[in-house]
Amino acid sequence: MAERLGPLHAIIGHAFGAGNTIYSRRVHGFPVARMALLGGFSDGEWIIDRFAGLLHIPAAATRQMKSIHEARHHGKIRWSDFKLARMLGGASIPILLVHDRKDMEIPDVHAEAFQHESAGRTPLLTTEGLGHRKIVRNPDVIARVCDFLEA
Repeated sequence: MAERLGPLHAIIGHAFGAGNTIYSRRVHGFPVARMALLGGFSDGEWIIDRFAGLLHIPAAATRQMKSIHEARHHGKIRWSDFKLARMLGGASIPILLVHDRKDMEIPDVHAEAFQHESAGRTPLLTTEGLGHRKIVRNPDVIARVCDFLEA
């Protein structure tokens, strides 16, 4: 999109959208002025293991799946390198993190990891009780994200 449309003003990503935004920006380096990331996970390998656990996929099968995926990409992609918090930590653009303290899908420890890796340069808007999905529809969150993107 950035190639066709030019520099992007902003990207808003939620959960996998946040993770894909961080990873894609790191790999492709597309220009974007600001990002708002809601309910994001800080470690790509963690999310694979989390989903495997929720689906009762044995750990051995999950390890095999990761190995097959890495082999198909000829070593260019390694799951152990999917440290999204580290990828985001060096970003030079304004980024707003939004996370709910009661998020049961992606615990708020992931927001803390983003904050740690960015050495506090990335503001964190926390909510209480919205969980993983309602956070994207909450009028107060929407207003704060819009204010951030318009700044």
